[in-house]
Formats: sequence, C-alpha cells, structure tokens
Amino acid sequence: MIPRKAGDRVKTDRRDAEMLARLWRAGELTPIWTPDEEQEAMRDLIRTRKQAMDAVKVAKQQLLSFLLRHGLRYQNGSYWTKRHRRWLAELRRFRVPHQQLAFEELKRAVDQSEARVATMDKAIEEAIQTWRFAPVVDALRALRGVNTIIAATVVAEIGDITRFEKGPRPGSRSARGREYGPAAGGGRGRSRCRISGRESRARYRRGPCSARRCPRRSGPGRW
Repeated sequence: MIPRKAGDRVKTDRRDAEMLARLWRAGELTPIWTPDEEQEAMRDLIRTRKQAMDAVKVAKQQLLSFLLRHGLRYQNGSYWTKRHRRWLAELRRFRVPHQQLAFEELKRAVDQSEARVATMDKAIEEAIQTWRFAPVVDALRALRGVNTIIAATVVAEIGDITRFEKGPRPGSRSARGREYGPAAGGGRGRSRCRISGRESRARYRRGPCSARRCPRRSGPGRW
C-alpha cells in the first residue's frame, strides 16, 4: 500500500516513480499478499457455486410464481420439504397441455440447478484435501455454525490469515472511531456475508431455559 497526502491528486508516471523511490528508501511501503494460481482457482470454484445457488433461488421463485399465477397454493407446511416436493411431483391440474409442459420444464430447471450445486459441493470437498490452506479450513469448521463451504469461502477470499497482526475482521470504522458492528460494510462481500450470517445465528441461537434467566420459571409474573 502507498501512503498519500491529503489533497495530492496530481498523478503522473514521473511523480509516482519518485514517490515510490522515496518511500522505498524510507521503508514506508506496506507489503501486500498476492494470491497464486491455486488460490484463484479455489475462488473461481466457490464463486461458481455461489452463481449456482443464485440460479436455484431464481428457478424456485419462477416455479412458485407460475403456480401462484394459476391459483395453485401449497397449504400443508413449508416450501421445498419432502412433502412439498411430492405435491409438486403429483400435481396435474392444468387444463391446457402446454401449461403442464411449462410446469414440468420449471421443475426440471430446479432439479438441474440443485444438481449443479451438489456437483460444486463435491468438487470443493475434493479440492480442499490438497489445498495448502486445508488446516485453516479444518480449524474454522470447529466453530459453531461454520460448515465446509463457509470456511472455504472465508479462507479463499481472505487468503493468508497470518499476514494480519490482529486477525482479519470484516468490519468498518468511521472517521470518529465508531465501529458499525462486528461485520459491517468493509472487506470482501462474500466473506462478510458468510461471517455475518453465521455470526448472527450463533449469537442468537436459543439455548435451554434456566430459572435464572427465563421469566417462565422465575419471578412473581411467571407463566
């Protein structure tokens, strides 16, 4: 990283070369970590899986919108459970054959998208075994709420964690020193999304109810 003075906006090759020479002589240049081909390959693999997950979401939404447009609602629980998928497989309520064909194609799109995700999950599992950051992925999987995909995503996007003095933290800090949460709008979006999602689930996961902290078992207003 190259330090710059406030208001210095003139940029030419000569000025940049002179500034780099002075900073190098003074020892004020901060070295950065550059990912190698193996790291970039793992990033490509994980980002392709993210695109496949987005395709699954879009395909499911299109199928549900198609059914809703024809007045077909599933009212026996949550979507995409085994019972819901069985209901979709047995659904034959379209009067025109072309509508039934369109429905079958939408179902096939969901199945194909989910098959892509399963293929990418298997490929990531196999790639991690020979990856030089495999011990780091195993260490992150020991945390609550962190699976293989989340750990691999964080390590692939952040890279070598040992280059940080206090450890990487996908947060941000304002000019006055105020922190905007442990996982705010700074750093890489993919790693921040993975960390913030699992962080909130692990933090607010409800444990067993005890008499000391539960109003149902203590106090005059227990119920």
